[in-house]
Amino acid sequence: MHDTEERETWKFLDAYRNKMFTGRWPAIDRLFRITVQRYPDRPCFVSFDPDYLSLNYREALEKAEKISAYLTGNGIAKGDRVALTGKNSPEWAVSYLAVLSAGGIVVPIDYQLEPEKIVHLMDFAGVKGLIADEEKYDRLKDKKTPYVSFAFRSKAGLRF
Repeated sequence: MHDTEERETWKFLDAYRNKMFTGRWPAIDRLFRITVQRYPDRPCFVSFDPDYLSLNYREALEKAEKISAYLTGNGIAKGDRVALTGKNSPEWAVSYLAVLSAGGIVVPIDYQLEPEKIVHLMDFAGVKGLIADEEKYDRLKDKKTPYVSFAFRSKAGLRF
């Protein structure tokens, strides 16, 4: 792609520059909010296992904002590290966006690790919070971790 073509492709950002972000490129959470403004009802995240779950951009942002409010309401502040572990899912992606929205730094942790190793990595990374899917959360809460924690999946779908 030539420089001229690239500028045209991203020209839509000019309408949001200095309103939703500054500089040349928006951060991921800002770009997501721009996309929500442009395409609120388009499909954003879809999952078919164990049940069908589809979120449009507006719904995904609403859920991310709820998680973000929970995190900030429980002491997560700008620059705090939040561990995120879980299976690939819409909930994982929404939680990722929520941490960014809260000003946090996402520390992604491999879902396949044993709880003891996850706790060790969280200690090493200096995380203040943990977001995990329900299965992993249930195994980690027994470790009595001192983190702000949140389980993002239940059998009925997103749990907020």
